[in-house]
Amino acid sequence: MQKSRKIENIETKLKQHEKRTRLLLKTLCGISYQFDIVENRLVYFEGESIKITGYPARDFISGKIKWNELLCPQDKEIFTEEAEKLRTRKKHTADRIYRIKHKNGSVRWIRDIAEITVFGNHKVINGILYDVTEQIKLKNNLIKAEFSYRSAIDNSPNIIFTVGKNLRFTYLNHAAQAVFGNAEETKSKKATDFILPPIIIEGKEYGKSYMKKIVSEVFEGRTFSDIELKYKSGVKGELITVTRIYPEFTHDKKTYACVFASTDITDRKKQEEKLRAIEKSIEFSHDPIFWVNSKGNIIYANESACRKLGYSKNELLSMSVFDIDPHLKRKEWKEHWKKSINKKYYTFETQHKNRKGEIIPVEISVTSFEYKGETIHSDFARDISDRKKYEIELIKAKEKAEHSEKLKSAFLAQMSHEIRSPLHRILGYVSILKDFIAENLPEKTNQTDEYFHGVELASNRLIRTIDSILNMSELQTRSYEPVFKKFDLNDRLILLYNEYHNFARVKNLEFKLERKTKETQITGDDYSIVQIFANLIDNAIKYTEKGGVKIVIGRNKNRRLFVEVSDTGIGISDEFREELFKPFMQEEHGYTRKYEGSGLGLALVKNYCRINKAAITVKSGKNKGSVFRVTFKGGDYLVDLDTT
Repeated sequence: MQKSRKIENIETKLKQHEKRTRLLLKTLCGISYQFDIVENRLVYFEGESIKITGYPARDFISGKIKWNELLCPQDKEIFTEEAEKLRTRKKHTADRIYRIKHKNGSVRWIRDIAEITVFGNHKVINGILYDVTEQIKLKNNLIKAEFSYRSAIDNSPNIIFTVGKNLRFTYLNHAAQAVFGNAEETKSKKATDFILPPIIIEGKEYGKSYMKKIVSEVFEGRTFSDIELKYKSGVKGELITVTRIYPEFTHDKKTYACVFASTDITDRKKQEEKLRAIEKSIEFSHDPIFWVNSKGNIIYANESACRKLGYSKNELLSMSVFDIDPHLKRKEWKEHWKKSINKKYYTFETQHKNRKGEIIPVEISVTSFEYKGETIHSDFARDISDRKKYEIELIKAKEKAEHSEKLKSAFLAQMSHEIRSPLHRILGYVSILKDFIAENLPEKTNQTDEYFHGVELASNRLIRTIDSILNMSELQTRSYEPVFKKFDLNDRLILLYNEYHNFARVKNLEFKLERKTKETQITGDDYSIVQIFANLIDNAIKYTEKGGVKIVIGRNKNRRLFVEVSDTGIGISDEFREELFKPFMQEEHGYTRKYEGSGLGLALVKNYCRINKAAITVKSGKNKGSVFRVTFKGGDYLVDLDTT
């Protein structure tokens, strides 16, 4: 009797589940159906039947309308073949796209996802029908757009081509073929075979070999704009271009080609070269401009030079640089001239004296060029009186800021002490209260343990933060006094390993301590050395979600003692490397950051390494884990950032 009731309950629940499932299927976009293979009939057909086919669902259930009657003739064979595979169980699932004719005469694309289900001798096909007409249209439009885009690229007047990582051509448009040759002629050639040095980027010149680095960075997603490239063409000679180099991506956003889009500016550059001499002597420049010959005589001065110094143009042209620069001596001129010729361009500060005898601090920018067969100096003299005043104010502000920094550090040290002392008392009372409840109210222990654990975690986090702030404050105010003594570093690592073992176990991480040398004695400041590895181990476990953390102590080939802390965690990005050892710096910021912490740990590590004359090296890559190695007796403090 009891067994019969259980069966009834199960059947009731199954019916309720079936009812809920059918209600859910009715809300789905599309049509859900079930076809009984044994009885060869459609037993279920619910959803957007009228919208997709134009016919009500009951017409299909009753057999008034047969689904295969709606199929377009060219798709019937595919549908029948796939249906037969499901019937004979040669396939258990099917995902088909075919066309049907709507009641209104329009053609609809249908995606039919089906699965065969077997209950004993009973076999049914369950499936869902989706109207994918719009998606198919969109796909076709994209194909047309892509064809139009490719046609535009092929016929563009700009020189457009693509290369692979090996710099070999993979595509050339018509304009590029006119410069480099057709696809057959260039299939074994590299782009660098046609590039002439220098490569100019933001005014800086690079050799042809730099192109390999550019292409490598493009394949990592970078874009270079306004690069000046010079091409060697067998037909057109040398071409000067302004080029944009950018990545071309696949649908999954992976770079598969490096695109060069070049505009020929050869004629424009020729015109610019003709105008360069004129541009160097802009008459109405805001800054004074002088042309000076090898004897120091002024052979040209613009209006600004006359205005600033209070002389007429004819007066300046009868003077030399020795007349306006009280610090320049004639006996020094020869060396000064030689220096300017060798450097071509350089900047220095001096003073000019005007007609009234007033001294004006100036910054002189010197360039050399050939003019009428003679080497000439073009001197741009900028009045830096305001800048000099600002520099004095800046020095004062810097001194004030340094004083404020000392006050701030002293304040932090005092406040950290004032916060930490009562917090330790609070933790003591919490421990007493926890013991009291355990002894007198054991039935409440399970309920309160979670609360006490939360208090302990939050308090310990606050203490760690305060300790870090206090330690950093002591370092910044130089009040920390190290005590150097000899001790066994391996013993300290064992204590740290035991302390952090539970932390790693809670995160299901593999945690290892490996000793590769018996000589682990070291002379150093005990407290700061322990803090170095406490911070490195804490970070390694904190930023590792799976895999493990490993601590290795050993000696390198120079017999210097080292400790290496490695992990399989999130790693460090290239962009964050320069910020790694700065105080209060974390790669993630704000309240939504994933990992807690003050950002002081590695800043403390850097300072403690310096105290103990240890070198720290870092090897890391984003999502590739990190390896921190601290080497003792390695001379002065050194930070070496490498990327694996």
